[in-house]
Amino acid sequence: KSIFFAHYDVLSQRPYQDVLLTSPMDWYLAFGKNFTSFINNPNLKMQKTIDFQLGFKQELTRYLGLTISTFYREFKDQIQFTKIIGAYPKDYFTFENLDFGTTKGGQIDLEMRPYSNASGSNFLRLKLAYTLSFAEGTGSDTRTQFSIIEGGNTNLRLINPLNYDARHTFVTSADYHFPSANDPNYKGPVIGKSKILADFGINIQTTMRTGTPYTKQANVLPDAKLVGSGRSTTEGSINSARLPMSFRINLKVDKSFKIKYKGDNEAEGIKAKYFDFNVYVQIKNLLNTDNILSVYRYTGNADEDGYLTSAIGKVDIQSKENQLAGKGQSFVDLYKIALEQPTGRTSYFSQPRTIQLGASFSF
Repeated sequence: KSIFFAHYDVLSQRPYQDVLLTSPMDWYLAFGKNFTSFINNPNLKMQKTIDFQLGFKQELTRYLGLTISTFYREFKDQIQFTKIIGAYPKDYFTFENLDFGTTKGGQIDLEMRPYSNASGSNFLRLKLAYTLSFAEGTGSDTRTQFSIIEGGNTNLRLINPLNYDARHTFVTSADYHFPSANDPNYKGPVIGKSKILADFGINIQTTMRTGTPYTKQANVLPDAKLVGSGRSTTEGSINSARLPMSFRINLKVDKSFKIKYKGDNEAEGIKAKYFDFNVYVQIKNLLNTDNILSVYRYTGNADEDGYLTSAIGKVDIQSKENQLAGKGQSFVDLYKIALEQPTGRTSYFSQPRTIQLGASFSF
């Protein structure tokens, strides 16, 4: 059996309020008092997404299927930071519908379903998925051009990889659940009359993804300082460097029980009623992998910004040591802690291994 499928969608999204709302007071503060040079734009158009997918499903065997699909998404009228040059009485910053982008690629899925029939049974559900994707555009968010324009450059539009451009993604899922105790296809261990693995299951999911892009930084800055880190300088083109590959395994083990809360009454035709009680252990990031979510752009490392070993950093340390003996070393120790436990943002590493115990019931 074969199935062809396709869809074509056009979606429109209202601009965010934080770039849309404005008032006469904003213009007064910008042009009357010179308190700011930034004004929201109440005349923004809706952002549009055109989504197209074409695919093919093929039954390889009765319980094994293959799906191949391609997709194309186009983003139009995306909102971006810009500078209005030649305005009266002065230039100012605002937002306009300037950006565009595309995401295109393909996906291959192979899925095996569990089955139980007269010829045998298999309670393993297996799914393999591979995605190849290319995401390019002129801006990944509303402030991609902020540093460029604020630095005195003109409005610049170049097509670069977007922040979420992960070239390869490979996902596997394996799930095995034993049938219930009254199922004749139960093949698990039995102790006495007890089928100990009835309604017991295990699920393993793995995800491997190539790194997303980021923009290299040419000058060293004290990024761990709370204030006064300075202005960064871009090295190369936007999003020309990439993060390392990430790999993650999640594991879930569960078992279900039936608990009777109402007995049979054959005379009145009432059947017994049961609670379905499920207990589980879920382990996220089973191997405790240190996946890197972001890096310091000067070094490309998640735990080192290069400031302490730089020339200006050494001068800073020595000046503090000259003020008071031991102050320089104290600064180095506290700075390293700040790199690993940053203030005002999340860690550059993914969450470590977490173990969750839980229970649920239904009736």
